[in-house]
Amino acid sequence: MRKLFRMFRTGLTLLLVVIISFIVPIELVSASSKGGAGAYTFLKPDGSGKMKAAAYSTAWKIPIPEGWSITDTLVDKKLNIVMVMYDTESQDHGLVVYDLTTGKQKWKKSLVNIFKGDYETSTETLKLESNGEVFITGDIYEERTVFANTEYALENRTRVSKTVLAIQVTTGKIIRKITYPAPDYTPKFLEVGPWLLPDGRLMVAGLTSGTLNNTTLGYYDDKGNLLKVVERDGLLMHVSANEYVYLLDTDKYSSTDAIIVKNEAGKVLRQYTYKYKQGKLQKNEEEEVSGPFFMPDGRFYLYAEISDKTKENARPDSLIYMFSKQGKLLWMHKTKSAYLTYKTIGTQLYAINHIAETIVEIDNGKMLGPAKLANEGIRELEILPDGSFFGQGLEKYNSGADQNDYYIGAVKPSYYLYKATVPSEIELAWADKDKVLLIHYNNTIQISLLRIAK
Repeated sequence: MRKLFRMFRTGLTLLLVVIISFIVPIELVSASSKGGAGAYTFLKPDGSGKMKAAAYSTAWKIPIPEGWSITDTLVDKKLNIVMVMYDTESQDHGLVVYDLTTGKQKWKKSLVNIFKGDYETSTETLKLESNGEVFITGDIYEERTVFANTEYALENRTRVSKTVLAIQVTTGKIIRKITYPAPDYTPKFLEVGPWLLPDGRLMVAGLTSGTLNNTTLGYYDDKGNLLKVVERDGLLMHVSANEYVYLLDTDKYSSTDAIIVKNEAGKVLRQYTYKYKQGKLQKNEEEEVSGPFFMPDGRFYLYAEISDKTKENARPDSLIYMFSKQGKLLWMHKTKSAYLTYKTIGTQLYAINHIAETIVEIDNGKMLGPAKLANEGIRELEILPDGSFFGQGLEKYNSGADQNDYYIGAVKPSYYLYKATVPSEIELAWADKDKVLLIHYNNTIQISLLRIAK
């Protein structure tokens, strides 16, 4: 998940807090933390829809080593863990896992000196794989002399290898330690992985050396041993259920992409061409397209914005094109809103308007009606796989107030479970039906778990 923990702020140290609320709206007793301007309050709708303050308690509190910068976290209720990825001022970086119920540290793993050479991690978002592993990607660099004479030498820092560490989250044990050649560069549409395949193997991808449009795939067993390396025509864009989707060619003049789908053995399953620009523009219009983005069932969609070149500050129109797995255009939807992002939850596609604080289910090209997420605009909205969400209110954030509001809720049926008001040095980082994660920047670095009373 995603990208919620940012690099530490200048002059501030970091505290991470977890808090949690129930999904069924019930009346709760009033309560807020002591401390005047530094207090935080949780409001929840009662049966009549009115907001009432909810009591809470601190389950545990953990000191975090001074000098840490928390770059991401991962919470898994099933495994009952909180994983923290960190950097330090002394160039250390690693992982630490805590018990979600007690706050007790289960294990800590430094990622320094695991690989020889100048090694840096590149993972920004921790993701738990189905086999209980997390993949930490990285790069190995070396200094190379590109020019030298009797007076001076010019050195260049070059990436020579890419790496993957597969770490078991319950034990901290490194299961796979993989190093493979770094490609010259990574084209826009090439997805490099790593992927966990259904049989437990791990696969990575990269641009084939000396080519512009071919992909090299590397397969590794459950211990990290190299099984095989294969080359395929096209740029790998998507992998699902033994279907590998490759971009063969892009024709910018006719606005088409040529796609080929193969199985692992390289057998062609289907091939098609689709238009990524629909060619129905007026002379004063131009279209910017993003994608494709693939759905779990093989469908894919493109997001586009059409702007009027004669109106510099006018909002562009937003469009979405949905295609079948055979490349046939299924439907197109156009809206005047320029503040939309799209999110797949399960097999369903949703459009999120962060300014109007609404989310809309899209069914066969039709928006089924907006559902309200909050009573103000939301920034950094995070929607979890189970359909719960959390995000920060824009009003206090934009005004520079000494407090910030966060909304925690559910997408379908859409309603927010409670509202958290916290000091401005606190960021809400994760939320669920009965838990929420906050980041607290102050002079004491801590991780705390708070529970919302019934």
